[in-house]
Amino acid sequence: MDRQIVVELKNVTKTINHKKIVENLNFQIHSGEIFGFLGPNGAGKTTTIRMMVGLTRISEGDIFINGFSIKSDFNKAISNVGAIVENPDLYKYMTGYQNLKHFARMVQGVGKKEIIETAELLGIGNWIKNPVRTYSLGMRQRLGLAQALLHHPSLVILDEPTNGLDPEGIHELRNTLKYLAHEKGVAILVSSHLLSEMQLMCDKVGVIQHGKLITVQNIEDFMRAGKCVSSIMVDPSQIDMAYHIILQMGKNIISKDMSGKLLAEIEQKDIPEVNHKLMESGIRVYEVQTQQETLEERFLEVMEENK
Repeated sequence: MDRQIVVELKNVTKTINHKKIVENLNFQIHSGEIFGFLGPNGAGKTTTIRMMVGLTRISEGDIFINGFSIKSDFNKAISNVGAIVENPDLYKYMTGYQNLKHFARMVQGVGKKEIIETAELLGIGNWIKNPVRTYSLGMRQRLGLAQALLHHPSLVILDEPTNGLDPEGIHELRNTLKYLAHEKGVAILVSSHLLSEMQLMCDKVGVIQHGKLITVQNIEDFMRAGKCVSSIMVDPSQIDMAYHIILQMGKNIISKDMSGKLLAEIEQKDIPEVNHKLMESGIRVYEVQTQQETLEERFLEVMEENK
């Protein structure tokens, strides 16, 4: 599948009362890619998303969707977008089907067939004829996503899409988004604080802090740059000796306890050398496990580095 640029931000800045809320953002999202937009509260994520869908004016720079400018060719640009910004806006007194039908009237080429297929894809086919007021928060979130997908957009933007979903619903949403991106070629931008889920879902991440873009990387590269923590289990009576040997090898030791467990920052490629040195010194090594940082740990590390 060709990886076309679907959305591109060029020097995007948002200024309110002479204060730059978002400053000089530059990144691209390609077809078939799930892009995780990460940042603490107030970092500028929602402001950026609102500029991407035309809900907030761009102060400087521009955003291009399928080559069309949000500033100068808004109708053509936004016709390629499906989005949920914060919470989906639904008519609670109407059924799910009526909500989708009402939205379908605003776009061309969407009929009953597309409405039913999209509802089935999102797992709300059995509820589509029920009033939305009877829906749980998670079901309303799915209906909102169905509304965003009805017209087969090339870009889907989701701000906190897992709100109100139970673990099963989150799992289903992840699989649906992966299907849309990897099988249908849709470009997807997801902003969420549920970093464990973002780690399982995303192909690329962009990190924003204080309105500035810190990094944009493939998630594998982003994770690989983090700390690699190794757990070494030795004879408890030899824990102090093991501690000093590993320290002398220039490794950063995180903790040790009297059960014989020692945590240290040791790259996987260095484990054989450390293990050999310990055994050469007569230390009985029972177990060695290496664990990469989680996305949450790596994210907090990057936030701390860029304070």
